[in-house]
Amino acid sequence: MKEDVMKEIKWNGNSKKMYELVLSQTPLLFKNKIIRLVSNWINDHKIELITEEVIFEIVEDIAPLKIKVKLLPVLKNMRTNG
Repeated sequence: MKEDVMKEIKWNGNSKKMYELVLSQTPLLFKNKIIRLVSNWINDHKIELITEEVIFEIVEDIAPLKIKVKLLPVLKNMRTNG
């Protein structure tokens, strides 16, 4: 895995705010695990630019259904491109 992928990544639109919201809603106990899962997902998909749509893909792929149901409507309201 590429080291410090989250420090090297570029963000577009509200994607960084969306990511920060997801982390802020994550219990402290699981925060490091979520960061690792997201970093691995980014590496596996060879992502260099995080767009708002990529945030949705990550949530769809990683988050349990119970969390998706709560997060997705909030993230949709944060979209800058409708």
